[in-house]
Amino acid sequence: MAVHALPNAPVFLYMFLRSYPEGVTHIMAIAATEIQKYHQIRLSLVTALRTYVWQSGEPLPAEDELAQRLGCHPTTIDHILHELIEYGLLERHASQETRVAPRDRWRM
Repeated sequence: MAVHALPNAPVFLYMFLRSYPEGVTHIMAIAATEIQKYHQIRLSLVTALRTYVWQSGEPLPAEDELAQRLGCHPTTIDHILHELIEYGLLERHASQETRVAPRDRWRM
């Protein structure tokens, strides 16, 4: 995910560009403190995966539940999960829950 400073914007705002396989790009402007929180949440999830909190093939809790546990908005969890899917740590198939991918597929 690319992070860029917004031109002519206050220093504390950043723009996230998020591309999905469907070709859709999302743009969000957020405060620098939110970026820090985003990275902390992502690190918490990656650490949980690496320390076998969830085993390969095991489903993760629902995004709403993860958001409540981690104190953030479900959209934040959605963005992080998509990023972890891109790195091969998770997998999600149409209309199915998000599951931990086999470790030999991880690209991180």
